[in-house]
Amino acid sequence: MRNARRFGAAFLIAIGLLVAIGIVARVRRSLGPPGGPAARVPWGVATLLGQGEDTLTVSAAATDAAPAPLGTRGTVSLPPGAYRLGLNASVWRLEIESGRTSSVPIGAVAVEGTGADRYDVLDRSGGAEASRPTGKAMELFPGKYGICLNGVWRDVVVEAGARETIRTGVLLVRAETGMVYRVLDPADGRPLAMREVGRPVEMFAGTYRIACGGWSAVATVRPGTKWVVQPAAPGPAAGTNTVSGAAPSALNLH
Repeated sequence: MRNARRFGAAFLIAIGLLVAIGIVARVRRSLGPPGGPAARVPWGVATLLGQGEDTLTVSAAATDAAPAPLGTRGTVSLPPGAYRLGLNASVWRLEIESGRTSSVPIGAVAVEGTGADRYDVLDRSGGAEASRPTGKAMELFPGKYGICLNGVWRDVVVEAGARETIRTGVLLVRAETGMVYRVLDPADGRPLAMREVGRPVEMFAGTYRIACGGWSAVATVRPGTKWVVQPAAPGPAAGTNTVSGAAPSALNLH
């Protein structure tokens, strides 16, 4: 009789152990395997040091997933790994480490103007391009860039936390309605811009040749000034370098 009782007790204990093992297995399956959500590695933080004027994109370097848009000022939490950040004509490589904060430096460039023209920005290292109306700044990661306004290039270095401003001047030709004038490179005659008479063209500081109909003249653009010229009336004495009436006038824009 005692042996039967012992056997029964042992049997019940064995059944209890099996039930307990089953419950533990179910809990483990619900929590997921090691490295799953219950054992997730802490994320890192990226601090974006821009002015919040533009939008950048962030994507994992090892995936083709569509990049997510972010503002240029504030913080963002990301899983550890390598990321590619895009901002207008610039790219930044970011390495996020678990539990650590990384800073992303951002600067800006601005071409003066009224917005009547546009300037292009070219990343000298990666070839990315972006465009913006004159008078409006463009946020960029630190680096070397080429800035183009109406066919003329200037090199600029963007530094973290700084805004690099490039000043411009204006050319304006007054003539008979319906005519157009061209702005040319004085060295090789390469066309840079074309406008209807009476409409100004924004240019970087420099010397240019302007042509309208059968005449041409040279004007030197200085930052903050407007050159106003008027073609000479046709006549036997008119040459390719003549300007009617008074010489071209440089008017201060400020």
